[in-house]
Amino acid sequence: MISYSSYQVDFPDELVEHLGQFNYLVHLQDDQGWYRHLHIIAAICDHQVIGHIALIHRKLCLTNDQELARCGENLTELFVQTFRVNDAFQKKGIGRSLQERALELAKQLNCYQLRSWSSVDKKINYRLKLAMGFAFSPAKMTLDSGKVIHGGYFVMRTSES
Repeated sequence: MISYSSYQVDFPDELVEHLGQFNYLVHLQDDQGWYRHLHIIAAICDHQVIGHIALIHRKLCLTNDQELARCGENLTELFVQTFRVNDAFQKKGIGRSLQERALELAKQLNCYQLRSWSSVDKKINYRLKLAMGFAFSPAKMTLDSGKVIHGGYFVMRTSES
């Protein structure tokens, strides 16, 4: 049986181990520690983390110092920083359940949208997000090394107004 747990500050050792196993810690920490406003939802089976979605609650900005606002209210988003379901547990609805829980959290936090970036090699992720109704915008990312990674942003609006 699969259960789900949400964490915001105190991450259990088994979750940290899972994140480290797939080299995700570098995407969730800096030299100060865990990123601020980090939420992680974990899928657990037999006391082992078998999947997760790590999310950062942040302001939507037009530029570094100009926030995006609607009707005088600054907008926020929940951004998917990392997302993975262990290979042995894929295609069992766990990824969809993690995404649905992320959408629900975004609504609870009154976020305007849930957004993620994915490289083109993540075929299962593309199928899942498109099947769930996410919009897609092609984009490419250039790494510090100069390497270009093709992919795109998936976005779903979560606020009603």
